[in-house]
Amino acid sequence: MRSLYIAQKLFSLWGTYDVAREDGTIAYTIKGSPSLTRKLTIYDGNGQPVGMVHQAFLSLLPCFEILRNGEKLGTIQQKLTLLRPKLVMNYMGWQADGNVWGWDYEVRDDAGGLVGTIQTELWHLSDHFSIHYEREEDALPLLMLVLAIDALQDSASQG
Repeated sequence: MRSLYIAQKLFSLWGTYDVAREDGTIAYTIKGSPSLTRKLTIYDGNGQPVGMVHQAFLSLLPCFEILRNGEKLGTIQQKLTLLRPKLVMNYMGWQADGNVWGWDYEVRDDAGGLVGTIQTELWHLSDHFSIHYEREEDALPLLMLVLAIDALQDSASQG
């Protein structure tokens, strides 16, 4: 199993954060930029932009669009529920199911196969996320999913 680690508060409008592999090398850098809506750009290890997560401008509930190399991969929106957070995803045929507090997720493909897991490590003073996956081609889409989930949770907490 391969892993990515993020040791910062993710969705900051002005922040720059690194995403490390299990060996400590930098896989991606996330940069927030000023905009009318929330927006993050993801850069690969060579500094080239490879993805973006941004808030859709006109939406009743917060909704985030995910793009890879300028192509829209899908959207993620949080559904209002009483017992547990539920994500409404139109994203790569994937489904993410989280625990009652929304801290940990299993991501499954349309056939029910496990694509990866997302875990929040609560014993740190700031948000620390780990992303575990088997296939390298799932690393960037899973990272962008983490960014969108964190943005949705941040939006919900701001009311």
